[in-house]
Amino acid sequence: MSDSSTISATKSASGKLRLSGFSTGIDIDGLIEAALMNENAKIDKQKQNIQKQEWMQAAYETINKRIAEFQDAYLSIGGTDDVSLASALASRIVTLSDSSNISVTASGNATVDSLVIERFKKATAASISSQKLFDNETSSSVKSMKIKDLVEKLNQKDGVNIEATTEGEGDDATVTYSFKIKGETFTLGEDETVSDMLSKINNSGLGVTASFNTFTGKFTIASNETGENSMLYLDGGENDLLTGIFGEGAKDQLGNDYTMGGEETAVKGTQAEIKFAGNDDVFKFNGNTFTIDGYTFNILNDSGDSEPVTVNSKVDTDAMVGKIKKFVDAYNGLMATLYSYAYTTPENGYDPITDKDREKMTEKQIEEYEAKAKQGILYGNSDIKKLMSNMRSLFSSTVTESGLKLSHVGVTMAAYSKETAYGKIEVDEKKLRSAIEKNASDVAALFSSRSTDNGSTQGIAIEFKTLTQNYQNNYRFKVSERMNQKLAQMKELLETLKEKLADREDRLYKKYASMETSITKLSGQSSFLFG
Repeated sequence: MSDSSTISATKSASGKLRLSGFSTGIDIDGLIEAALMNENAKIDKQKQNIQKQEWMQAAYETINKRIAEFQDAYLSIGGTDDVSLASALASRIVTLSDSSNISVTASGNATVDSLVIERFKKATAASISSQKLFDNETSSSVKSMKIKDLVEKLNQKDGVNIEATTEGEGDDATVTYSFKIKGETFTLGEDETVSDMLSKINNSGLGVTASFNTFTGKFTIASNETGENSMLYLDGGENDLLTGIFGEGAKDQLGNDYTMGGEETAVKGTQAEIKFAGNDDVFKFNGNTFTIDGYTFNILNDSGDSEPVTVNSKVDTDAMVGKIKKFVDAYNGLMATLYSYAYTTPENGYDPITDKDREKMTEKQIEEYEAKAKQGILYGNSDIKKLMSNMRSLFSSTVTESGLKLSHVGVTMAAYSKETAYGKIEVDEKKLRSAIEKNASDVAALFSSRSTDNGSTQGIAIEFKTLTQNYQNNYRFKVSERMNQKLAQMKELLETLKEKLADREDRLYKKYASMETSITKLSGQSSFLFG
């Protein structure tokens, strides 16, 4: 007897293979899908809740990042466009009557607009140079020379007799040459090179640099420091390698003859010196770059008999205007971002896409849909609104040290419109430029004053930093541990719902499988009796 029943296979939510559609012809899958409709709806809803939570946390992260970027660029010392430091905001343009031997820059902290440098002297490092030892030799050829060949060349000079130390005999003999610098002993094998010698000295940790100059044909050892802390001496023995190199004819950095003999013959560096007209003091520094009252000087060479150098400086108005405008633009950008999150209403009917709907949509459709679904994710957020209100209020405050408000220098609130609803700030560049040219220090103080005397109001940039940092420190826009815990709990609930769905689906399939078996038996008995 033939069996014309149809068998189809499907997979359940648990992933198990199910067989349905035996002799009954009943749509078991359809029945089970209908029976599980409520459970599947709960799972879809939970997935949507999780997606909303993730979108909300991503929005917080975006806001937090934008605030941090604003702080780093405009409210932090060393930021690319820092307006919180007068010296950075009110930078100066400097002109010199002669810049061949000295360069000068000025910050906003410069106390005078002009000065005259009568004379200056470069700081030196303690150094010792050999007499000329090579003619027509390149640096590479000298550095690649083996120590034994260097010794042979040096021993050809009158009075030079460098001796080696030999240990062992025959083929096992080891030949070395030694010397001392600042009490430190160096040893070189005869087959090591001049480059090895220089490297050992330079990497010794003594704070000195050894070199060979092709143009002069001389070796030099110099301290890495300049000024009064710079000190160098060579402990040459009677017939050691150092005596052969820095013996007769050696000079220190000042051109004085140098004779080796230990610490008592130490060469010392000299300090930089600078003297200004109208001041009897001679200022001294260990380095050649130093700052005095907002001016930074870099001595390149001694002034010698050259004419005094006149230095004039003025506030770089263009740069200051540019920085303030960039700060305002960045503020407007931050406020627009905050406004878009707190005041954009959600789109009705745009819940996160379900898995079933996603299968029917193109990538572009998904992208467009999700943009609308994300809209208004932080709508009405009180923390964002409060921050915006506090930021706006700073623009109307008076800074005690300067006695100014931003409106006094042409920085004002724009007329209200749909496009400026977030509280756009505008800059009257002509008025700002005029205020800077009239009194740049007061304009700088308007942004950067840090005075707290008698409860005075600090600069706008300082207040902005304090305000935004408070929000950062209070984790108002950071993804908190509480948020992450909530998301984790939501995901755990989703897994529970999935397990319940799989369990009920298994029970339903078993139930219908038992029914199929019973019907098949009855059908077989009927065919036997009445066939």
